[in-house]
This record gives sequence, C-alpha cells and structure tokens, in this order.
Amino acid sequence: MPVILGLISLNVALLWGRFRIHIDNTTKELDDKITQHLELFAPSKALTNLMEMAIIKNPTDENELVQEFGKACDKLKHIIEFVYHVDTAHRMYQHDQEKINNLNSGEYYRATHSFSQMTNVWELGEKAIFSAYMDAQYKAKGRGVEVVRLYIVDNEVDLFQSDEIVQHFQTMIDQKIDAKVITRNRLTEGYEEDFIIISNTILGIGKTRDGKIFGAEYSFNNPSSKSDRFDEYLKYFSVLEGSAKSYRELNKPSNFSQ
Repeated sequence: MPVILGLISLNVALLWGRFRIHIDNTTKELDDKITQHLELFAPSKALTNLMEMAIIKNPTDENELVQEFGKACDKLKHIIEFVYHVDTAHRMYQHDQEKINNLNSGEYYRATHSFSQMTNVWELGEKAIFSAYMDAQYKAKGRGVEVVRLYIVDNEVDLFQSDEIVQHFQTMIDQKIDAKVITRNRLTEGYEEDFIIISNTILGIGKTRDGKIFGAEYSFNNPSSKSDRFDEYLKYFSVLEGSAKSYRELNKPSNFSQ
C-alpha cells in the first residue's frame, strides 16, 4: 500500500504541474488552496480521470480552477473512503446477511431500525429475505457475536398492534438478541434513522424515498485513516442505546391478550 500511495502522490504532483501550465498567473495563495485538496489520495484510476476532465475544461480564472479541483476531490471521497451503494431493500438485507455470516466470536453487529420502515418492507413482500436476515443474526449470536437491534417508534404501543410484530420480538428474546426501543422524539437531528455498524469495519446508512426504504450506502472504516463519520455514528449508537428501553421493559397495553 505505501508503494501505491507513493505512485498516486507522484501522479497527483505531475497532474498539478500540468494545471500550472494552463494558468500563467498561478500564485502562492492558489498553490496553498490546491495543496489542501491534494491531501485526498485514492488508490484508483478515477483520480487521473477526474483530473484529466478538469484539465480539459481549462478554466482561466484562479477561483474557477480551485472550484473544479475541489469538485473532483469531493467525488473522490467516495473512492477514498470505499463507499458503495445497494439499490433495493431486498439487496440491502441480502448484503447485510452475507456480512453477518462472516462475523466471528468477539465481533459485533449493531443496527437501528425505524419500526415503520420494517413493516413497510413486510408489506412489499420482502418477508422471506427479512427472515433470512434475522436468522443470520440468530446464528451469529450463537457463535458469540454481539448483536444489538434498536427499534425507533413513534409510540411504544405500536409494537403490540399485531401478533406478527409481537412474535418478531418474542423470537429475538428467545434467541438472546438484545432488542431495544426508543421513541423518535429522542433522536438527534443530523443523523439518519436507519443505520448499521458491523464490527468496526462497515457503516451502512439506509436510504428512503417517499417515506420508504429503497437501499443503503455503505462505507468501509479504513483503520489507517479513521473515518470521522464512522466514529460519529458509533458514538451516536451508544447514546441511543443508553437512552433506549429493553423490549422486555415496555408496558403492554391493557387490552393486550398475551
């Protein structure tokens, strides 16, 4: 990896030299601004391609050059942080199931779920893949993996509105899964409601459209360059977990039969 980064660094330096040829009045102030962006290196040919695109545009204004360079580097953040997308709820649960299957004793899987999103997935006919996703967690728990599921609800009584929902939670209890509940009014603005954290390696953020989940964005947490976003969500999960109730502690409605 050091060799790759060295070659990338050289490549960026050469490309910046080509930028300077196009701008006769490059100043030190401009150099300083560009240098800030040059800290973003990616082990990918995409860096060269994006830089070439910016060269072709051949901007003649210093500020325009900085803006074009900045836009290219913003696009590269996804590559640098190893970001990828899954575009349907079915594939999202399938993806998470596969990752969970690879977890071993001492590792963890932490997930938040908007309760309404989960029931929407059921209504869309995705119960089979959701069940397989849950089974993967039960098996992981049996291998010694820490599994924590945190459900976000508008009202706790919603969790007792059908036998199917109650059975879902009862199965988790039987499988020793740590199922917790928190009301939406206790959430912090600026964070997505649906996200997963897979043992210090992957952060997944659920994506919604028209109030329904349709996929997710995943990013790897590179140990050599810690992701601020990963750490923020890890801390946020801990805050939510500390404020949440165990499903066992919830007060059942008076008309609840079980």
